[in-house]
Amino acid sequence: MHHIDVFMLERDRPFGYPISETIRPAEKRGNVMEGEALRLRLTDIEQFRQQLTGWDTLPVQLGAGCLHIDWDSIDLGGQLILSRLALDRKLTDVSAINEGTLVFVVCLGAKTWCGNEVEPGSLVILGPGRDHRNVLEPRWMSIEICVSIEEMVGEGLAADTLLTGERSLRVYPLPSDLLLQYRQLVDFVFRADARLSRPTPIELLAIRATVLELILRTGAHIEAPGFEPPRLRRRNGYRLAAAAMDLIERNADHLFGVGDLASSLRVSERALNYAFRQALGLSTYRYMLACRLNAANRELKASSGRHITVTEAAMNSDFYHLGRFALHYRNMFGELPSQTLANRAPGLPM
Repeated sequence: MHHIDVFMLERDRPFGYPISETIRPAEKRGNVMEGEALRLRLTDIEQFRQQLTGWDTLPVQLGAGCLHIDWDSIDLGGQLILSRLALDRKLTDVSAINEGTLVFVVCLGAKTWCGNEVEPGSLVILGPGRDHRNVLEPRWMSIEICVSIEEMVGEGLAADTLLTGERSLRVYPLPSDLLLQYRQLVDFVFRADARLSRPTPIELLAIRATVLELILRTGAHIEAPGFEPPRLRRRNGYRLAAAAMDLIERNADHLFGVGDLASSLRVSERALNYAFRQALGLSTYRYMLACRLNAANRELKASSGRHITVTEAAMNSDFYHLGRFALHYRNMFGELPSQTLANRAPGLPM
């Protein structure tokens, strides 16, 4: 096993050291036009990332099987975007939010956010100033509203109310009637008959007004007299596991083992394994294996036109036994690496 000096030099960095530089700037990359509803059924994380505006995410699939992503989104104009997300496999991701932007996430499934367990029916408000690390459980569903703070102020919404408390750390339970209205809104906008795939200007204004009204009602609920935000249940070992994940991501080009990782964090392998099992539900080795498999998967699916072989993708992710690589890969993604290579998509139009 080769010990990398660059990796060892990371030992003195504080836990939670930000990794935003590994995430591309979150400019508008999708092909959705203002006022047009976009409905995508994807199996490629990179194609999903191309659709994001105002934020970006760097995910790692943890659950075995072919990942399916349902992503519905509509640009309502004036830096206001409404989206709905559903996926069927467990994954962990780290997201970065643009400065001056808020992302409202209505959680319709269970998740762990920055080490805190978030119950279905909760609202998470993501702001700039930190990286947001999540663990999304299988069959995850959510509703997202991405809005600029400038837009909120321009519409007369009290952004300060939603920005109270610890910077970028806000979780609120939603009352059942407000949660129902969020659900009804996306069910109407993204209904199966696609009647609103190109809403008229009047329909667009009505949807926009409804979204802003929901944000206003959410703010009123949060600042209501007697409202107490819930005490979040933090998962044991999260801080250590997050520090380890940061190091793995920042040193993705270097080959190292669980022992190297534990040594760099100045803990025992047993303590590190306990932290990963508590925070993610799998061992340190299994997480590191998932990272390498995801890296190979991204390379095989890349649509840059560069020719690559399965052997090259395997070795670039530190797999030197091709039989074992193919077995691990099929267990994770539900197909052989050669099938991924043969079926890779040319990419969505930009």
